[in-house]
Amino acid sequence: MGFWFFKIKKYTRDLQKSESRYRDLFENASDLIQSVAPDGTILYANRAWRETLGYSEEETSKLSVMDIIHPDCLDHCMATFESLLSVEKTARMEANFQTKDGRTITVEGSVNFSFENGRPVSSRGIFRDITARRATEEALKRSYEFSKTVIDSMNDAVSIIDVSDYRLVGVNRVFLEELGMKAEEVIGKTCYEITHDRDTPCALPDHFCPLMDTAAKAQYASVEHIHRGAGGRTKYVEVSTSPIVDETGRVLQVVHVSRDITDRKRAENEIQQLAYYDTLTGLPNRTLLHDHLNLTLAQADRSKEVVAILFLDLDRFKDINDTLGHPFGDKLLKSVAGRLRDAVRKSDTVARLAGDEFVMVLSGVKDAEGLPGFAQNLLQELALPHKLEGREVYSTGSIGIAFYPMDGKNVDHLLKNADTAMYVAKERGRNTYQFFSEEMNIRAMERLKLETDLRGAMKRDELFLHYQPQMELSTGKVIGMEALVRWRHPERGFVSSGTFVPLAEEAGLIVPLGEWILRTACAQAKAWQEQGFPPLRLAVNISGLQFKQPNFVDLVEEVIMETGLDAGFLELELTESIIMENAAESIEVLTDLKVRGIHLSIDDFGTGYYSLSYLKNFPFDRIKIAQSFVRDITTSSDDAAIVEAIIVMGKSLDLKVIAEGVETREQLEFLFARDCNEMQGFYFSKPLAREDFTRLLQEGLAREGVCPFRVS
Repeated sequence: MGFWFFKIKKYTRDLQKSESRYRDLFENASDLIQSVAPDGTILYANRAWRETLGYSEEETSKLSVMDIIHPDCLDHCMATFESLLSVEKTARMEANFQTKDGRTITVEGSVNFSFENGRPVSSRGIFRDITARRATEEALKRSYEFSKTVIDSMNDAVSIIDVSDYRLVGVNRVFLEELGMKAEEVIGKTCYEITHDRDTPCALPDHFCPLMDTAAKAQYASVEHIHRGAGGRTKYVEVSTSPIVDETGRVLQVVHVSRDITDRKRAENEIQQLAYYDTLTGLPNRTLLHDHLNLTLAQADRSKEVVAILFLDLDRFKDINDTLGHPFGDKLLKSVAGRLRDAVRKSDTVARLAGDEFVMVLSGVKDAEGLPGFAQNLLQELALPHKLEGREVYSTGSIGIAFYPMDGKNVDHLLKNADTAMYVAKERGRNTYQFFSEEMNIRAMERLKLETDLRGAMKRDELFLHYQPQMELSTGKVIGMEALVRWRHPERGFVSSGTFVPLAEEAGLIVPLGEWILRTACAQAKAWQEQGFPPLRLAVNISGLQFKQPNFVDLVEEVIMETGLDAGFLELELTESIIMENAAESIEVLTDLKVRGIHLSIDDFGTGYYSLSYLKNFPFDRIKIAQSFVRDITTSSDDAAIVEAIIVMGKSLDLKVIAEGVETREQLEFLFARDCNEMQGFYFSKPLAREDFTRLLQEGLAREGVCPFRVS
């Protein structure tokens, strides 16, 4: 009896230890564990369960499972429990529980029943809180749906490509529409099967093109392609590629966003054409000539060859323009350009610098002695009649020739020497050619002396400004003035601006000279305002070298701030040739000036052979009709038609139009009748010194609008 007693006692202790061990395991488990009686009473809940739902151990003992199950999933849970009442098995389930403070949590886990004598005595549930995970999944789902909606609503074509085999795994609506294909025709194909032939270097599936290679390295990439679209139509697209990586950083797929840039490329090509080619003749312009000539000189230097530069200027071209009109002159220039092109090899360069100036670059010259014969034949060809509009027009040319490396080592030096030789040819009777020689430097030395004097002119106060009034035709009021520089030389007397301004350009003095003019004019305009005179618009001419300075906008802003002149009273005048040398950069600089409130004007409009329809892309306020057109508007039907057209087109683009060089009553009446906005010229007033302009203001002309030349 004693043996069995101790045996039973030991078994009981072992059982208690086992139950205690299991209870400790349950109590300290991270999962939510509960035991529920068949009537729903909670028999036991571990610490994780109690802490998650917010109940104490005492409160838990008074709870029913109905108290913690969310009403929305009560039926689902009860159905699960009932399905287990008659079978000994475990069921997976997901449910929503309510915490003590009213929050809803989502749990997943397993539930089974314990049976005694075939009857259920309790159910055990082991759950894990998956609330955060479910929230993340829902957020991802919403994000995916949002992303899909956004991608499908994009105007760009989007495709997703597997990096392992280049095959498309997803595309959006625009992608399919642009290809004219259905999703099933695209998905699963390599991206190169729908790419234009020009992209075939990347066509092999095992050969990464630079774009895919960059994306495969988990980097953003962008490149331009030509794609074949519906009906074989080709277009330019800009493809931006972004990688899709897994948690280890390995690239799985790449997303291509293809934007149709055909219109942009067309515009870029047009701008390129305008920036590097003469719009009238199609020949390279000055910028492209410099590029070609630099390359030619570098090649000649390596091969020790001679390069010939021919600078050609048509003789008395201005007379043709004045008598037959600028449109006729344009036709002549195009005819001359064609003859020059036909006279050289394809490897040579023919460029138009400006007006009637052309440059020919002959590379690989083996025998310089053959150049006289070439030049003479060229002159004879140019002298042949040009058949234009049913009439024969005769024109000759003067040619200056310089050789590399004998006459210069760089582009500017060679062009300058060839230009010098051309002027000598002009002086010797025209319709001839002239080689550059050192003797020509005698005149250059004279110019150098004048240049030296000009360098000190500003320091010695020899330079000063005149101001020419600008009149509003409809009211007769003086509404502006143009600042014009003058030079009183101590020995030579007054030096024409037509002499020293081009010299300043060549000598590199135009930038400091232009800054002095701008600063002096703005200060004077502000001084007049402070004296109580009505504020007038101040027009200042800007040279090409000034405009190209990288700090030009900053300089203008600095001058305005230092002088105190309101930017709205300053107008900068630029010629067509200046802004067209680099159209894209010019637009950027002009826009920068425009946003500062500065007015912008096209000076000498019509002499640069550029299209007004193109100039609408520039933020100009005013067009100034060139004096060469105004001079003969009452005697030349061609000039009259040109002026009328400029006024009409200017107004259609909401631009003010001002005519310069008005010298007669007839010219004034012509402009008034055509509704020209403004004018300036000797008929109204010559350029006035500061004191004289002050007297004009004092007499009340600008203030009262009293003008003896007003047309009514």
